[in-house]
Amino acid sequence: MAEFLCAGRINKLLFIYQAYLGMTTIYSNFGNMDDKYKRVDCNFYDHLEIHATYKEKLEIIYEKENGGNETIIVKIKTLETKDKAEFLITDEGQQIRLDKIISLRKL
Repeated sequence: MAEFLCAGRINKLLFIYQAYLGMTTIYSNFGNMDDKYKRVDCNFYDHLEIHATYKEKLEIIYEKENGGNETIIVKIKTLETKDKAEFLITDEGQQIRLDKIISLRKL
């Protein structure tokens, strides 16, 4: 059984798909080409909170501040808002701005 969640901004999110029984959760995002924070869809934020609550291991690909992409495997410790931007804080203390996330996959 699969559950499809609303993606919100079509030009921002390509899709959000969740599947069960051995399949993975995949999020895809174009990333933010300028440095001004762009709010993410509330459903995406809620799903991040669920991953944090269940301490799920995730593969996250995000756009680095100095350009290029980085892939990390982490658990979400918490989500924070500061300076009018939302951040994902990993269990290792790394901060990732939510609009810089390119893809997120449950492992």
